[in-house]
Order: sequence, then structure tokens, then C-alpha cells
Amino acid sequence: MHRFIYSGLLVILSACQPASREAARQALLQADRDFAAATARDGVEAWVAAFADHGVQFGAGGAVIRGRDAIRRHMAAFFADPELRLDWAPTDARLDRRLGYTYGRYRITRRGGADGETPAVVETGTYLSVWRNGPDGWKVEADIGSPDPEG
Repeated sequence: MHRFIYSGLLVILSACQPASREAARQALLQADRDFAAATARDGVEAWVAAFADHGVQFGAGGAVIRGRDAIRRHMAAFFADPELRLDWAPTDARLDRRLGYTYGRYRITRRGGADGETPAVVETGTYLSVWRNGPDGWKVEADIGSPDPEG
């Protein structure tokens, strides 16, 4: 009898795990979408707020920018330019307990064009963000973007 109860519990637990794992994956994807929306709306402060205190951003030429203050200084000029816009959307997410990563496509545009308003694409590429789930929710531990080859 105990064997059947134990077997039944295993079936129930294994049936629940994929759903909860999928829910966690969806929550991580939503955290990345929220990060993108907040950054589009609020600029550099939203960008910095998404990072863990000791988070790392990888920049051009192999630059490693560590910590929120350094990331703010590194990104300030970009976000201060009202003509530039950074948009991104996650394609997928993977996670294991408290760590996860998202990846997707990004696009940087500059207002301009023939009519002065149509955005011109400056750069497109792929990004990867590593996240940690903690008391303050999901925070970016590391972020890197890889521009598409020109051509």
C-alpha cells in the first residue's frame, strides 16, 4: 500500500514540476520584457536598476564594466542622446533554480531619415543576459551584446 502511495506522489510531483518550471521560465522572460519596457521609458536609471549591485556589462573591445555606478557612467551618454533608442526582446530563457539566462535580438535606432522622424537602424544584434533570482526578484548579473556583421 505504501508503495502505491509513494508511486502516486512521485507521479503528482513529476507532473507538477514541468508546469512550475515553465512558470518560472515565463517569469524570467517577463522580467526581461519588463527590463526592456522600463529602459525604453526611463533610460539609464531603469537600465542600471535591473542590474545586481555587482553586475557586469561587457562593452566594445572586451571592456568589462563592473557595478552599477560604472555601468551608469558607461551608458549615460548613450541614454542622454534623445535621438537614440535601444529596443530588445527575449527569444528564450533557461534557468536552474536561482540562476537563469535570457537571449534575444536587439536593435538600436536613430531618429532621422528623409523626413527627420523615421528611425534609421544603427545596429542590430544578439544579446545574452545572465540573471539571479533573489529577494528583490530577478536581477542581471552579466549582460553582453554581439552586433550583427555589417553587410
